[in-house]
Formats: sequence, structure tokens, C-alpha cells
Amino acid sequence: MEQNEFYVKFIIGDGIAESRIFATEGESLLDVARRADVAIDAPCSGNGSCGKCRVKLLSGDVKSEAGRHIDAEAYAAGERLACASLVTSNVSVLVPNIAPAHNYRMKITDLRGSREEAVFEAFGRRLSELGFTGDSGIELVSVDMPPPDADDPKADRERLLSALAAAGEDRVDVSLHALRALPKLLRDSGFSVRCVLRRPPAADGESGRSLLMDVFPGGGEEPVLAGLALDIGTTTISALIVNLVTGELLAEGSVGNSQIRYGADVINRIIESTRPGGLERLRTALLYESILRLTQTMCGECGVPHARVYRVSVAANTVMTHLFAGVFADNIRLEPYVPAFFELG
Repeated sequence: MEQNEFYVKFIIGDGIAESRIFATEGESLLDVARRADVAIDAPCSGNGSCGKCRVKLLSGDVKSEAGRHIDAEAYAAGERLACASLVTSNVSVLVPNIAPAHNYRMKITDLRGSREEAVFEAFGRRLSELGFTGDSGIELVSVDMPPPDADDPKADRERLLSALAAAGEDRVDVSLHALRALPKLLRDSGFSVRCVLRRPPAADGESGRSLLMDVFPGGGEEPVLAGLALDIGTTTISALIVNLVTGELLAEGSVGNSQIRYGADVINRIIESTRPGGLERLRTALLYESILRLTQTMCGECGVPHARVYRVSVAANTVMTHLFAGVFADNIRLEPYVPAFFELG
């Protein structure tokens, strides 16, 4: 049987933003809001148990009833649970602005003389005493080469690889990012460049190849080569940016995990991930609303362009690693509780 479509308008906060979308008859307001990328606080992920997804019906009607979370007085005033309200007509809905509650709760630490900086430096000294070299596998290599002419029309990539081979770097692949920058940069720099090389893992031995990740003009101040360390928690994401060459702590910060609007705990997020499009919604919220915003803000704070972050290390519990990677996680909550992986790579 053909289902009717209705127009749903979400008004966020005190009119700070609006979103309009078509909905199918019988769809819950919570599901429609998620499709419209409208944040509604739903720690139980729409199971009807928490009562947090309150919205106010401004016009139109939905199929919904008063209950233990919405009493008769609140119901008469237009309050509804988004998860328990099914679209039956064109409606306008007022949605509380929950942004400060999670995905905009960002904190950037001032490192000047901070306790965090002292702890980080003490930890680094202890690692050195234990023989840890701190080699990130990222290295800056400078090369000069003659410009092309009629007798030497070698392509830019091959010209650079020949110069690297002459410098002892004869097993190198070139990333697409570096290749795109190469033609203009070579000519602007007089064919004198510095190359960011990622060494192969030690386990690969002589069979491995280095990757040319980026190129910079030769001479002048050396570019900062940065690394990012992430600790992805269920409610909060913490991060550090470090100088991969010197080991210096450049920035520290934290932000709320935006996945919280799909469930306050990992079980409800796993349940959300099994719904159509749920796994991608969770991954997108985590990556774009939390991690990238935090990283860009921290990079701005320490003056390092985010494109110069060449290493990323991620720590998280088993469920969060699956949701970060976009991997099916439902078996983790079902006996015998088997994950898809423990390690990536």
C-alpha cells in the first residue's frame, strides 16, 4: 500500500536554525530528525526508556500519547517524545538546542607552564631512559636537481625520484597529494625541495618501500611534521598534537563524542549501528563533528596546518574502534561476544 509523505519543519533552539524535510507517514520524529541531521538528545537511541528526546509540537499532528515521560499537562502544552511520535501530517517541531551538551563542548589546554606539559616531558625522559628512540618513521629529506631542458625533458616525478635515488633513497613511491603539488612547487623553488618520507615498517625489511607524502620548498625554516594521538572515549575524545621530529608537545584538547545523541552507552550505539544507515551515521558523527573539529581547532592553536599531520595513533575500547572504522559491531553484544578484530593492519 502506498504511504503518504508529509512535510516536517524542525526549528532549533530559539529559531537559531531551521531544517525542512519530507517524511513518510508512520516515521518517528527522531528518525526524521536524524535524516535531516538535526541533533536530538536520545541517550537510549530511541527505545523510549530515557525520556530525553523531548520536542514541542508547534503545528500539525503526530501519533503520540501521554505517558510516564510526558504527563497530561506537558502533553497538552505540545511536548512529545520524538522517538514515540509518528508523523501523520505536515508538522512544525521545536527542538532544544543540545549542541553545547556534547559536540560543541570543546576544551583546548594552554600548555605554557601547564601540568600536562610537565607530565608529557617527564614521560618522554623516562622513555628515553628505557631506550625508546621515538622514531616515528617520518623523515625530511632535502634534494636539489637540475631543471629540465630540451636535452633532459624527464617528467617531474621521475626527475625527483632520480634525485632521491642519488641521495640514497632509491625505493620510493609518490603519493597523489605530493604529485599534485609537484609541478608548480618544483618551478617556484628552483628545483630545490624537501621531501616528507614515510619509512616502511621495520617488519617489511628491505622489501618495503618509502612513501613520499609531501613536498616543500628547499631552504628557509623547516616545516613542522606533526603527529596526532587520539583517545576515543564513549563520552569524551581527548587528543595531543606532537612534533614528530623533536617530540615537543604542541597542543592538547578534548571534545564531547557526538555519537552521544544516538545513545549514551555502547550497547545503544551498537543497536543504532544495525539500523539502515546507522553505522555510517555513527562514523560520520564521530569523525566530522568531533575528531576533525577538534583537530582543526588544535592545529589552529599551535599554528600547524592540519595537512601537516602525518601520523595518527588511535586508542579506544573495542566497540568504539569498530564504530570508528565503520565495522559491523553487533556480535560484540551477543554471546559469545566476538568482535570483528582486535588489531588493524
